Amino acid sequence: MSSIADEIKRSGYIVQPTVGSSMEPMLHNRRSVVYIKRTDEILKPLDLPLYLRPSGTYVLHRILKVDTKRAEYIICGDNCWRSERVPFDWVLGIVEEYQCDGVKHTVKDTDYLEYLKTLPMRRLKLTVKGILQIIKHKILKLSGYSNNHLKLRLFGYYQPQSSSFSMC
Repeated sequence: MSSIADEIKRSGYIVQPTVGSSMEPMLHNRRSVVYIKRTDEILKPLDLPLYLRPSGTYVLHRILKVDTKRAEYIICGDNCWRSERVPFDWVLGIVEEYQCDGVKHTVKDTDYLEYLKTLPMRRLKLTVKGILQIIKHKILKLSGYSNNHLKLRLFGYYQPQSSSFSMC
């Protein structure tokens, strides 16, 4: 059985179902299929490359920026807020078409181009949410509470343990 990378090199393309939620709401876990064409070109922001990490993990995320001086892309999933640097030579191909819930789309379709316009606000929302999560976890850690303690206290179910001494 050949790998995805081998198949793209051999035939120039691959049709593959997607796995995971990092590209929601555009692509859905095991319900979407992508047509990926091999490319050796330098890609541009908003392109959707498939790349292979040194760990052997295949990832399909969107290009935010291109750093030609370092020969890297800054890439992030549409449902993620943390980006990563991806060297040009990790990229295997680029999404040309995708099928979601039985409907076929190309990267030139009007609905796809309209979706791309929503990404800056989506990324801002996810970033704020992610930063707030970090702050929340740091506060919980410093206060000695777990996330469950906080939920119980907010909803009135948390009763602090009684102390072993009395003030009277």
